[in-house]
Amino acid sequence: MLTRLIVLPLFCVIILLSFSSASHAEQIVTAAETTTTNTVLQRLLKRADGHIQQAQYEQALELLNKAYENSDNLEDQSIRNDILNSMASVYYNTGQLEQAYRYFTELVKLDKANNDKSALSVSLFNLGHVNASRKQFSKADKNFKASLKISRQLADDVGIASTLKAMGVNAQAQSKLKTAKKYLRESLHLFIAIHDKTQAARVQRHLGDIAHEQGHYEQGLEHYLAALSVLQKQPFSKALMRTHRGLSASYEKLVNLDQALEHHHRYASLQQQLLEHQNKEVTQRLQVQFETQRFAAENEQLALINQQQEQELQHRQSTLKLQYLLIALALVVIALITALWSRSKKHANAMQLLATRDALTGIQNRRSIMQFAMKEWHRSIRFDRPYCCIAIDIDNFKQINDTFGHATGDAVLKLIAQSLNSGLRVTDSLGRVGGEEFLLISIETDLLQAHALAERLRSKIEMLQHPHQPDKSITISIGITALNNQVSLEELIAQADEALYQSKNKGRNCVSVYPDIES
Repeated sequence: MLTRLIVLPLFCVIILLSFSSASHAEQIVTAAETTTTNTVLQRLLKRADGHIQQAQYEQALELLNKAYENSDNLEDQSIRNDILNSMASVYYNTGQLEQAYRYFTELVKLDKANNDKSALSVSLFNLGHVNASRKQFSKADKNFKASLKISRQLADDVGIASTLKAMGVNAQAQSKLKTAKKYLRESLHLFIAIHDKTQAARVQRHLGDIAHEQGHYEQGLEHYLAALSVLQKQPFSKALMRTHRGLSASYEKLVNLDQALEHHHRYASLQQQLLEHQNKEVTQRLQVQFETQRFAAENEQLALINQQQEQELQHRQSTLKLQYLLIALALVVIALITALWSRSKKHANAMQLLATRDALTGIQNRRSIMQFAMKEWHRSIRFDRPYCCIAIDIDNFKQINDTFGHATGDAVLKLIAQSLNSGLRVTDSLGRVGGEEFLLISIETDLLQAHALAERLRSKIEMLQHPHQPDKSITISIGITALNNQVSLEELIAQADEALYQSKNKGRNCVSVYPDIES
């Protein structure tokens, strides 16, 4: 009996110890499995990040999806968050906005559940960018405001400044320029305070765009130049390219055509660099895909010797298709570069035309006619050829403006310019040098021929019909001088002007020659 009493407790103790050992062993196995899973996921994530850095997004997504499928039961949610963030970023960078929206939304939910305010602020900020790209501007604004609130609670100056900038750009996209300017200015002050010159320059570029859109071209120019001083010291960026585009547009509005043309050329050059960079990335991506497929085919050949001939044929066909694809892409890129070059050349020609033509009358402006006059002056002196300078002025033009308004005055100017230009010879060149003053350069023309030309032009203008007084003639006064030992072109033009004043003193509507002779 005593033996049975002793054996029974010992038997129970042994059973209890067995259960305890089994439970402890199970815990050890579970912990080991969890550690192994974390290690595997971290390796997958690291490999995926390497592919992302090389713009190999397809390979990165394959690894990330595999990691995501095995992260459901993890106790450590930080790894899952990192996987989700990488997947969302890849989808956003490749333009797959709906997938990016789905994963960033899931990240926001996880960050709220974990009460991780710092991560939640970043996730809301990223979700706002995705919604802005999806043209869901109201949702984007709500995301940015929530992110801004958290950043202010955390006293995160970088987060506050970045979110204010994003809110400004979002408002600008909705043409809410006053609101956009407010947010961007707040952002600018913060970036300056934290010494982030690059972001401050990018904000300056956006402020320049807003000022230009509001018609404040001088103010826009100040913002663009402030941005340029920082961005041009850094490697190529789209912000620098858009800054040159803004400067070109602002200088054009301010009629500083030389600067407008210069910055347009820089913008076109940077645009071509961007295109070449994108083409290089596409080519590299295709090369990686090609090499991956080639190595896969080679490994398959080693593993499946019996199917070697069939695999070689498939490999050749695949290589040929890829070569055709590369050729087709190269042709498309060449066509695109050609189209951009042609467009840039047309724009440059248009800018050149604006720089040499009078905007109202369409004839040469002062700069252009003076360049022509100087070139022909040197040629005529060198080869001892005849050269005449003819100054033309509309009679009583101030009275026309005062009586009928500037619109009528502009109409008269265009009418006279067109009439004068249509009556010229091939060797004559006409330009507008002042309000109602014109300069006519006649090369290979002596004084008598110039006088005959001037009389013909005067008579032609006298026959024009006044816009408001058909019974009243429009007249011009003309002064002529010929090349004859003058020391400069300015002296020649001054003599033509003096002859013009002689015509005015004679009662207008006549032709005078320097020195004064009867016309």
